[in-house]
Amino acid sequence: DNLPASAWIRDAQFRYTYANRLYAKTWGGLEPQALPGRSVTELFPPEVAQYFRDTDDKVRETGAPTQFVDSLPSGRWLKVKFPLPDGAVAGVAVDITESARLEEALRESERRFRSFMDNAPAVAWIKDASFRYTYVNRTHQRVSGRAVEDMLGRDDFEIHPESVARELRQHDEAALRAGGGALQTEETVMYGDNTPGRWLVVKFPL
Repeated sequence: DNLPASAWIRDAQFRYTYANRLYAKTWGGLEPQALPGRSVTELFPPEVAQYFRDTDDKVRETGAPTQFVDSLPSGRWLKVKFPLPDGAVAGVAVDITESARLEEALRESERRFRSFMDNAPAVAWIKDASFRYTYVNRTHQRVSGRAVEDMLGRDDFEIHPESVARELRQHDEAALRAGGGALQTEETVMYGDNTPGRWLVVKFPL
């Protein structure tokens, strides 16, 4: 009853034999003692009741704890259900509505970032602390002639001639030493047709 999660047990006829206080409050504003003996068909809309019946049956068939992520009128829930010896199914659920909203906002932000960067007229990239590429925009691919997939996880010494890679590494290290500000340099990097290009580059640490 003091768990920060909903908890319940339903028997083989989908009737409640136990519900903690949070479950009873969340699913109808009831007191826990009002639920035992009542079935899901009495308490929920037909489509919700059927979903609960189907997932209970799935847990009985597998005979193992099963995790679900439910999107219901009450919100988004992470649930774990597990079978009991008498054919009943017990469950615990945590409300993840807010965290799901934040995750979707983060995904949307990432989509906007990629759309903006892939349509920018400048080449752009991100390298990790070991100077391996973790992001390359499509403009970079078009100008360099190297597929994004062929650059990710690799460093400049695996991609460029040693003289070019050494210059890029020196500037990367200088950017890290810049104390959080942007470092502006010039670099010579080949185009996709192997002709040299001279680039004005701005680098900054993350």
